[in-house]
Amino acid sequence: MPGTPFGLAHRDYSPGRALIDQGGALALATDLNPGTSWCENMQMMLALACRYMRLLPAEALVAATLNAAYAIGLGRIVGSLEVSTRTTTGCCPTGSGQTW
Repeated sequence: MPGTPFGLAHRDYSPGRALIDQGGALALATDLNPGTSWCENMQMMLALACRYMRLLPAEALVAATLNAAYAIGLGRIVGSLEVSTRTTTGCCPTGSGQTW
């Protein structure tokens, strides 16, 4: 939860890079709460994980989706784009008439 040290203005973040390098699985979340982390933006958490925890963008994305789903016991049901998993998608208008 990289939002916590960011919200508290701490310099030290969790050793995400070391955990991954040693074969561990990392999950990312916002830890949205009024005491330590007011940020609910997952894109911000991915950016913080890449910048301060030294994750590659692909590693941060997996940590925020598939690994996070497994962390709460739902990895076989959600968290990836596969035939066997449930997926929720959103579509935002682009204003250019282009469809996705």
